[in-house]
Amino acid sequence: MTRIETLFNEKIRMLETMNNCVQKYRDLLSPKSDSAQNATPEEKLDWVDTLTSERESNLRMLQLIDQQIEMEKMLMEPVTLEKLQGTDSFKVQVEQILHLGNEIQLTDQSLFLYINNIGFEIRAQILRGLKEKEALSKFKSQNQSPTGEGLDQKA
Repeated sequence: MTRIETLFNEKIRMLETMNNCVQKYRDLLSPKSDSAQNATPEEKLDWVDTLTSERESNLRMLQLIDQQIEMEKMLMEPVTLEKLQGTDSFKVQVEQILHLGNEIQLTDQSLFLYINNIGFEIRAQILRGLKEKEALSKFKSQNQSPTGEGLDQKA
């Protein structure tokens, strides 16, 4: 196995890791899941933070692998590269990479919708809090008589 094939295998492994990661969080954050239904908005935000960190770490690793692949391609003779691209094993690797990329993209779309829903939940919670605060403020201002007014009338 050539160095470039090894790098492609490593890229597949990293894409599988990333795919597992995003699918785990998709299942965790899905509005229909028990975990999301029983979690507070703060817990959901913590999950989103952890997801973001893991995704960034995986993306950095993929970038490094891609850089190594590009360097390796530059070192290879064009004829050798063409032969490699014609092999069935290499075609299978490329198909796996494309398939995993599509899977990650589809899962990311679901995740972005779920994260957007979390944002709506938090906004609704903030609005409820503001309305409660406003109602409490109005209640307090209605029940208090101006300072000294009650004493003046009694006197």
